[in-house]
Amino acid sequence: MKRLLLLRHAKAVAEDASGLDHERALAPRGCEDATRLGEWIVRQGLIPHFIMSSSSRRTVDTLRLVGSAFGHSPLVMIRRRLYMCHETDYPPLLQEAPSDCELLLVVGHNEGLQEYLTRLTGTGRAVPTCTLAVVELPISEWPEMTLAVRGKLVQLVTPDDLDPK
Repeated sequence: MKRLLLLRHAKAVAEDASGLDHERALAPRGCEDATRLGEWIVRQGLIPHFIMSSSSRRTVDTLRLVGSAFGHSPLVMIRRRLYMCHETDYPPLLQEAPSDCELLLVVGHNEGLQEYLTRLTGTGRAVPTCTLAVVELPISEWPEMTLAVRGKLVQLVTPDDLDPK
């Protein structure tokens, strides 16, 4: 059985007049939330073996802050294809995870991430910024991931669920 962590990037600043959505930075609250989430991940023993992240600035910065709590650097793959991808784009990306990876973290965006979580688990849960979904998958190898695979939502953690600093 594999486990998947789906993380929506932390809160970003509003889009400015330049319209460069890909380059939006994290808001101060997003930085705080990402740091607290990283600490929570460590306390729960959920440090990933491999990470895939969208190439946007806000996802990479979220990953940097979350990962600063890990104590080591898991292998990270930055994928432009994860930037605003559709729910059906997730399984082919997940198939690229290394075979020895038991716990995969994917950092992405809504709406696609929330829609994929709904398809994967059958739940219609909202995924606010800096929310982490922990999903157990009934597969033994990542190439088995298809749109037909259904997982079990073990936990959905929002910034409001984390201990205040």
